Amino acid sequence: MKNYILYALIFFLSSCAGAYKKTSTGLADIGFISIVGDGKKYNNGVLVYVDELKPVITEVLPAGKIVKRQTQVTVPAGKHLVKVTYEGRVIYQQSMIFFAQETKEIVLP
Repeated sequence: MKNYILYALIFFLSSCAGAYKKTSTGLADIGFISIVGDGKKYNNGVLVYVDELKPVITEVLPAGKIVKRQTQVTVPAGKHLVKVTYEGRVIYQQSMIFFAQETKEIVLP
């Protein structure tokens, strides 16, 4: 009888171990882009293209301003082609490598 209780207890404890295993992805796998320049010159914001994905409209921040996550463009870690346009003109284009939690600052002319 004691053996059955012991086996049941071992089975119960070993089956519960899987419930505590957790895999997390998300912010650890992304980098960020901050666009810096003359905000008055780019008053409507700029379009930021990452590879061939849908563009993101973001504001241009003045140099030295504290950056909030809401004003940054998120980018998956890895190598990407980043293109910034304003009123249909390409004003910045470069291939960049992003690491997890890294913020790259693009300074516009």
